[in-house]
Amino acid sequence: WLYRGAARIVAISVAVRGAIVAGQPALASRTVVIPLPVDLSRFGHRPVVAPGSKRTLLYVGRIHPEKGIELLLRAFMGLQVRYPNWRLALVGPISESEGGGGEAFAGALRELSRGAAVEWRGAVWDPKVLAALYASGDLFCYPSLAERGEAFGVAALESMAAGVPPVVSDLACFR
Repeated sequence: WLYRGAARIVAISVAVRGAIVAGQPALASRTVVIPLPVDLSRFGHRPVVAPGSKRTLLYVGRIHPEKGIELLLRAFMGLQVRYPNWRLALVGPISESEGGGGEAFAGALRELSRGAAVEWRGAVWDPKVLAALYASGDLFCYPSLAERGEAFGVAALESMAAGVPPVVSDLACFR
């Protein structure tokens, strides 16, 4: 009833539009997709990495169970023997008040990754610092498991803006 009089309904992704239309088919003709923007002026071109130098697999997002961090850690640890010059940098809030999974969850992940080349960066809110972190990555991974919780992949877009190729889950919001 709330949207009946609306001339347009803006969804931030095709996945969100699909959910709106599935719930209210009559809104299909009035629902448009306008993705969230990325400020391209913050992101510069990445320097060319010398062969044999340390490489960084980067994750930027909430450190929360639905984000697939445990899956990412297990995969990274399995590959580390074969690719010893890679490290995993995890950037994002841990505390529940900031949307993370909490200290107990983070502690379990730290225990799981003990001895691995994993760098815990914590939450970064400064756009310039965040852009520099993206630029330091060689590959970006966003293994979200939240089929119904992800609306739009801004972090994946930011990685692309920084010249870092993203590897993402097969969720509707990333298609």
